[in-house]
Amino acid sequence: MPQSFAMMEPVQVIEALYRYFAAKDEPGLLQLLDAAVQWKQMDGFPGSGSYSSADEVIKKVFRRLQTEWLDWKAVVTNFHAAGSHVFVEGYYSGTYAPTGKSMQADFLHSYDVKEGKVVAFRQYTDTWLVVRAMMG
Repeated sequence: MPQSFAMMEPVQVIEALYRYFAAKDEPGLLQLLDAAVQWKQMDGFPGSGSYSSADEVIKKVFRRLQTEWLDWKAVVTNFHAAGSHVFVEGYYSGTYAPTGKSMQADFLHSYDVKEGKVVAFRQYTDTWLVVRAMMG
C-alpha cells in the first residue's frame, strides 16, 4: 500500500480502508483516518455513538468488533463515488462470541474524504439484526 493516499481518488481511499479492515491492519487504518475524523455509528450497534478521533474509532469500534465477534466481516457489494463523497453498499456478517448466534445485516456507509483521509463516516444498517444475535 502507498504511504501517501493524498493523490488517490476518494473511492480508492475507501477501497483501501476496507482492505485494511479485513486484514485487521490498525496501522493501515490509521493512515487513512484523519486524526479528527467524525465517525457516527448507529444507536444500537456495537460501538454505537459519535467519535471525533482516529484513536477512538480504532479502540471503540474496530477493536470491539474484532474481540466480541467471531469471523466479523463487512462485505462490500458496491462503491459509489460522488466527488469527495463515497457511498458503500454491503452487508455485515458474524457470530457474537458470548451467545454463539450469527447474523447478517445490509449496510450503507457514507464517507467524506479530503486529501486522502477519511474525515467523516456515517453508518446505516438494521441494528435489530445485530442486537438479536447479541441477545442470550
